[in-house]
Amino acid sequence: MKCYYLISLCMLFFWGEGYAQNAAQFARNAMEQAKLGEYRAAIVEYDKAIALDPNNYKHHYYRGICLFETSQYEEAVLAFDAAISIRPKSSDAHYQRGRAKAFLEKYEEAMADYDVAIRANVREANYFYERGRSKAGLSQHASAIEDFGRAISMMPRIGHYYVDRGMSQLALGQKKEACEDFKKASEKRAFNAGYLYLVNCEK
Repeated sequence: MKCYYLISLCMLFFWGEGYAQNAAQFARNAMEQAKLGEYRAAIVEYDKAIALDPNNYKHHYYRGICLFETSQYEEAVLAFDAAISIRPKSSDAHYQRGRAKAFLEKYEEAMADYDVAIRANVREANYFYERGRSKAGLSQHASAIEDFGRAISMMPRIGHYYVDRGMSQLALGQKKEACEDFKKASEKRAFNAGYLYLVNCEK
């Protein structure tokens, strides 16, 4: 009886190892597809990995990234939900879920996720930048300007940070400050910065 019990345990161990190895291989396949920009193919591979290893944070997290890259924002939110259920304090997962919610124009929910991400990591400029964008989406421009400023202080070379701050300044009638930001953004070759400077400042 004892021998049978040990054999059963060994069989369960090796089957478990086999499932884990297969899941890892599917995840590697997914990563290779994602590197090629084949995000839909990557999602299929992550689905296979999750079927075998459903409690793996990375499978859900990177599946969420691939869903986001294919504009499947509602599905991406669900994938990040799963990742967060496994690793509740993940600043990256909260940040990415916030981005997906922002694309769905659920700005208040997005801000709640950015708040969690920022509390976990106050040195990540993009967290402040994206929270600022959600605040701007709610016309909370004064607060958005503060977040854009925090992002710029950490990463002053990023041109689109200045573009978004300039847009919020323009919304508040702060034309001089906005034009200064559009000019800086243009010098950094940020998308649309030159056009914004031309139509708003050269008059």
